[in-house]
Amino acid sequence: MSQTAETFVRQDEGTIVDVFHKWVTRKPGHAALLEKRGAVWQPVTWREFGKRVAEIAFGLKSLGVGKADRVALFAENRLEWTYADLAILALGAISVPIYATSSADQVSYILEHSAAKAIFVNTVQDAAKVARARPTLPHLEKVIIFSAAAQRESFDLTLEEIYQLGREEQASSGARFTDLFADLSLDDLSSIMYTSGTTGPPKGC
Repeated sequence: MSQTAETFVRQDEGTIVDVFHKWVTRKPGHAALLEKRGAVWQPVTWREFGKRVAEIAFGLKSLGVGKADRVALFAENRLEWTYADLAILALGAISVPIYATSSADQVSYILEHSAAKAIFVNTVQDAAKVARARPTLPHLEKVIIFSAAAQRESFDLTLEEIYQLGREEQASSGARFTDLFADLSLDDLSSIMYTSGTTGPPKGC
């Protein structure tokens, strides 16, 4: 079989976040992702990718999110989903993806069952689904919206505000991004994904 990609990861190279940081530091100017802006696909470099993940991670840290806390992701595919997921893992927290078309009842069940401390949502409509159940979710402290929105009744923070909190937290603490995940191990839980619930209540696995 011909080799079609550079072999860049060995089995002994650490956690998902260790591998991610390796790409950020060794290939900073290379394209990591592509984002469609208008009709044109534009590259996002590993440097920009790493910057955004670090800002979200430090932003979440400033809100009290730490190791083993659950943080949910309720959104369609988008760059920010990936940024947030890796930021959650960098803190040793546990990401809880929720399928983008889930009903309000399904979202409520997963948030309650996982005891999620925070959730990222895509739109105001998604935030409204969470807001309906929020009085019954004592663990849920913050709802963070990816899309900019003027209505603030159903969420607490925008992603831009998280970026700013992250910059402030990192500057005030003097910490490096690597400090956040220095103590993680391959045995740490990274994510809880829930089944569809077609044969009963969704099960976390």
